[in-house]
Amino acid sequence: RRDWAYSFGPNEWEGPARFDPNWARHWRAQVLIDELRKAGAKRILDVGAGPVYPTILALAGFQVDALDISEECLRQIRALAEKHQVADLVCSHQGMIEKLDERFAPESFDAVVLGEILEHIPDPALGLRQAYQMCKLGGVILITTPVGNHHYDPMHIGPKDGGWDDASMKQLLAPYEGQVAQLEKIAETESDEPSCYLAVIKKKA
Repeated sequence: RRDWAYSFGPNEWEGPARFDPNWARHWRAQVLIDELRKAGAKRILDVGAGPVYPTILALAGFQVDALDISEECLRQIRALAEKHQVADLVCSHQGMIEKLDERFAPESFDAVVLGEILEHIPDPALGLRQAYQMCKLGGVILITTPVGNHHYDPMHIGPKDGGWDDASMKQLLAPYEGQVAQLEKIAETESDEPSCYLAVIKKKA
């Protein structure tokens, strides 16, 4: 079941377009790239990476450690990185967000990306604490999550029927008061309804 999203299917949501780093629907990746550049990040941990974002981030010039639980996803991460000639910038790892401290040393990364992952795990607060430990002082943790049930996914399990709202996002970020540099809802275009939250935590001593 973990591999359901990584299979090719009959339409663009499941087929080859989705595996193209230049596909327009990967607009959230550009938002992340803009924030990473503002932060001056170089080495990034992409948690729950999925098959495409590591290559997108590497094409933007970042050194990417990509972590996912799916063996099939990791295979596709490597294949896409090689296809787009950025394999030297992408290192893939199998593992869980809840156990980052078993795989990486604390403060190893300039930035940690949690792109559409916290809604997939039973304890988002634990996942965020683990990500926070991996980030260097002065670095950033970037979080995107769906607004409510804007895009349905059978693997969304929390916090409220798989969706997030203002209250649950503020509760998640409360332990990092004074370090939350940004919390906003974002949309693909100015005319679209916001579909994601974007949160930026800047780690301080």
